[in-house]
Amino acid sequence: MEAKAMIHGVTRFALSFLHVMCRIGQLASVIAGILIVVTATQGHVLWEHMTLYGKSIDQLVQNVGMAGIETGNGLNGADSDMASALLVLVVIAAVYALILILIGLQAFIKLIKNVKAGQFFVADNVHQLRRLVWIEGFDLVGGWVFSLLAAGVTQHYDLSLDLEPLIQLAVTFVIYILMKYGVALQQDADAMI
Repeated sequence: MEAKAMIHGVTRFALSFLHVMCRIGQLASVIAGILIVVTATQGHVLWEHMTLYGKSIDQLVQNVGMAGIETGNGLNGADSDMASALLVLVVIAAVYALILILIGLQAFIKLIKNVKAGQFFVADNVHQLRRLVWIEGFDLVGGWVFSLLAAGVTQHYDLSLDLEPLIQLAVTFVIYILMKYGVALQQDADAMI
């Protein structure tokens, strides 16, 4: 039975739905990036309900206010230098995270297209999974760096370890290894025929 014929009905619908959701996610990420940069250049960021790498931005701003020596015209009573540093840090971290999201969604889209075409154990799928492993790694390191920098700016050292990115990296890596060996087995089987 041909591999492409195996994908039908509900599976084809689910893959098409995931493809559309990835495209919507890309569009939303681009819009979010534009909004973050535009609002930051105007001197403020939409802080309410915004989290970045598991840290509530609103809470970080309040911590800057508590850590500020003078309660002047800064952000939420924070020292203006600390508020500016936090603003720059948040914008850089947000753009970094959005770039990772865009690259990851593009890799998912390519994986979905290959599966819909019946190409399961091919080198391109291994390449896309490797991209996802790197993205997960960069996300993990970026989250740690953001936490350390935010702690330095706010002088509020709550460096609790979030294990979710580490678990995501481990799961993605295991899937990558399985796919890599699956492709090698497929190539060996094709060479024997």
